Amino acid sequence: MARPRTRFHDTIEYIGARPQKPKRRNFFGGWVIILIAVAAGYWFGKPLMPFLKASEAEVSAEQTNSLIATLKNSKKIGDRVAAGALGLAGSSVAYDPAYYKMTYPGGDVPVNKGVAADVVIRAFRNVNIDLQALVHEDMVENFRRYPQLWGATEPDPNIDHRRVPNLQRFLNVKARFWNHRATREITFLEM
Repeated sequence: MARPRTRFHDTIEYIGARPQKPKRRNFFGGWVIILIAVAAGYWFGKPLMPFLKASEAEVSAEQTNSLIATLKNSKKIGDRVAAGALGLAGSSVAYDPAYYKMTYPGGDVPVNKGVAADVVIRAFRNVNIDLQALVHEDMVENFRRYPQLWGATEPDPNIDHRRVPNLQRFLNVKARFWNHRATREITFLEM
């Protein structure tokens, strides 16, 4: 009878990294991920293309003047305010947030200076709405409703209408009032 061999003799001495099984190629390789990324970019980017093309298009002065004239003749107040804002777009205005002493009502900073709120104020003045007077009158009645960010103890007709948080508060409150009033009038007319 033969002597059984021990496991010691069956082992092979190997020095180095353990051999690995060859890897199976992944179906979702780099080309599939690139294809998915391109498809997603096309899908989500397609709606933006008209805006990008429009931003590259040159607008002539006649087209601008025609649009402004059309908006000015509109019955909607928002269109007429937009016409006023477009009319101001051609002028150069230097950013200047300085405090100016101005007449009340109808006061304004110099036309070649101002901040973004001044453009809004001038656009509203084109439709005979004086935000300086309206904001000041509302602040006199409801001073605590407005943001208390500047340490003011009373309304100031020189600066309050030029502060964006004040304009936001005024327009939000008035929009709710005007919407509620318009809804009541429509309901009354439908009866």
